[in-house]
Amino acid sequence: MPPGGSFSYEFTLAKDHPAGLFYVHPHQHGLSADQVFGGLSSALVVRGDLDRIPEVAAASETVLVLKDFASASGQEAAMGIGRMLGREGPLLTVNGELNPGLAIPSGGLLRLRLLNASNARIYRLALEGHRMVLIATDGGAIATPESLEELLLAPGERADVLVQGDQTPGTYRLLNLPYQRSGHMGMTAAEEDPRTLATFRYAGSVATLPLPTTLIPVPALPKPERTRRFVMAHAMGTGMGGMKHDMGAMGGGGMAMGGMGMGFQINGQAFDPDRIDTRVALGSTEDWLIVNDDVMDHPFHLHVNPFQVISRAGRPEAQRRWKDTVLVKAGEEVRIRVTFRDFTGRTVYHCHNLDHEDLGLMGVLQID
Repeated sequence: MPPGGSFSYEFTLAKDHPAGLFYVHPHQHGLSADQVFGGLSSALVVRGDLDRIPEVAAASETVLVLKDFASASGQEAAMGIGRMLGREGPLLTVNGELNPGLAIPSGGLLRLRLLNASNARIYRLALEGHRMVLIATDGGAIATPESLEELLLAPGERADVLVQGDQTPGTYRLLNLPYQRSGHMGMTAAEEDPRTLATFRYAGSVATLPLPTTLIPVPALPKPERTRRFVMAHAMGTGMGGMKHDMGAMGGGGMAMGGMGMGFQINGQAFDPDRIDTRVALGSTEDWLIVNDDVMDHPFHLHVNPFQVISRAGRPEAQRRWKDTVLVKAGEEVRIRVTFRDFTGRTVYHCHNLDHEDLGLMGVLQID
């Protein structure tokens, strides 16, 4: 959409579309990171099967969009090293506010619908005095609720959790705990102390509600017909990382350091919109091995087609979940399984650290 322009989307949700929390943001290559870092994103709620489970339906519901912003000076937004690591802003907001006050119903259940809308920040969430019970991930409900002390949420990931209002009335902070997402050049990219994102207070009282014990079954996908390997890594050299497409569009920050371009590649190639990197058949099922051959964590995102994480570093996942974004830690290998249903055409897979995406960490997928 050009400046001053508009576009109207019109679509019909399929009857089998899952209920869930989804993420809307711009995707013009070379500008995605700048536009989202500036705040151009939103949450989209789709109602359905999960919302009809009695305990979930009775819960008080709050959508929390987690987003960091640059300070007034904005200096961190233009730093080359910041783009290479993925920019984090010092202002941590929830639904556009600094440390908003939120309510927990005494005796009842609170449903928190969490979206990480930050460019690069990985949230390690904990709610003082309360456990969080995971009931849904990116692609909808899981089969069995999972009780968590903390929740790791990478850029683009979503999660639904239930909180039981059974503690002493008072105030409880939603905290972002320190997390090390990079060891590049000796930098840990981790804050030393917990940061308060929001403050919860007990308000009102309702009849005591139990936590659900079962949710929505997640069927196993068919046996894969093929296995592919995708290696994510950073690279140095002029023209790397998709910069050749629009360096000027990146606000002049670019990655020019010491006369060398710094960018990212998948399987040795930076993003090229005119090249098909992976071609699959409609209706086929494949296993993809996502390998992070880097010193930075990368959240891998696949458009259109939800997948299931099968294993991490060879260790099977505890239960099946529908995902479209998975955090692959530095040096880690993650196996995902996907069936390419319903839609033919061209789409993409990429790192959801959007600075990394703009610097080349993206590939083109053709579904025939």
